[in-house]
Amino acid sequence: MFRNGGENDDDSDDDALSRRKPFFVAPSIPIPLSKRSAFCVRIPKKTCSLAVKQASSYEREILARRRRMIGGETGGGARENEDDDDDDDDFGVPPKHVRRVKSNPDDSESVFLFVSVSGEEEKRYARKVLEVTNTTKEDLLPCVVSNRQVLSRKELECANEWWPSVLLATTKGEVNSKEAKMDDEERTTATERARSLVLKVKEGERFCEIVNPKTGEVVACAKNGERDDERGGARRCLPMQHCAMIAIEKVARLDLQLYPDAHDNNNGKNDFGENEDLTSPEAKKRRKSVAAKVMAESIGIPDKPYLCTGYDIYMTHEPCLMCAMALTHSRIKRIFYIEKDRNDKGALSSQTRKRLHGVRTLNHHFSVWSFDEDDGPKIDE
Repeated sequence: MFRNGGENDDDSDDDALSRRKPFFVAPSIPIPLSKRSAFCVRIPKKTCSLAVKQASSYEREILARRRRMIGGETGGGARENEDDDDDDDDFGVPPKHVRRVKSNPDDSESVFLFVSVSGEEEKRYARKVLEVTNTTKEDLLPCVVSNRQVLSRKELECANEWWPSVLLATTKGEVNSKEAKMDDEERTTATERARSLVLKVKEGERFCEIVNPKTGEVVACAKNGERDDERGGARRCLPMQHCAMIAIEKVARLDLQLYPDAHDNNNGKNDFGENEDLTSPEAKKRRKSVAAKVMAESIGIPDKPYLCTGYDIYMTHEPCLMCAMALTHSRIKRIFYIEKDRNDKGALSSQTRKRLHGVRTLNHHFSVWSFDEDDGPKIDE
């Protein structure tokens, strides 16, 4: 990790890490920002305002009709009264992130009006634009726009060189959401924490620390296979021996010490009956509901968080799927890792598989930050 090939590269590696800030790892697989072919028309500047107003009004009208149809508010009879060419699939919705007008640097009396992306110049919105501007298909001019919504100021600057774009707000957890924001002080603190983590381990070791970000206190730390080291046996590094799993277990033990009443609400008696075998099929069926009850009672204790609620974890390597899922269940707030999985088997930065923190059906989602430059923004020229 951060090694450049020499035996005495520690100083240079530390300097490189101290200059590196964490990158936000989006829940969805990022698509490199690149050019997309499109069409526009050149119109007089004095008619631009009216043309945009008419085209936008038409766009809102069709989108409203689409929402009513999806919601079941429009009956079959209304559909029959529409023209044949009013097929909803033929609309050709213009991209929201693309501004409708671009100035003409060669002529101050005219502007370029966006018509459609390539392949949709025959659809309804494009036809409406040509109609309100009194132009025809022969007047279409080629242009390029960004292939997707821009997610940062840097991407916005790049996209604006092709065609004016808009930096839109994104859904929770995405690149432009509040979960992806971190001020300079937080970034500096995270960088220093990652640097100290590297200094604590040997080359190739996997190590992690669970930290309370409010106090800066290290709640628990662990390395892969440390249980085998304690027993004096050969290191096997089984899945349950991964550093994240061991660290979560340490937090649970600390939780038991600090809040013993939360784990013994019945004075030692189980909820299945005094004499019932906990391994019986009936007990197993009820175990999940009882665990949920205990968890609810535990959270109800003042100032008592559930395991890793509100904590950050700093890891030398990207967690595997099992560790990432365990961190989800423990309610970790943020995951910072220094080196991503080079075999694309990591749970959080895969370019070919769904990322765990992008699975919307989970009942908890953490944000992910990486110090690996391969996870940085990608822009195709």
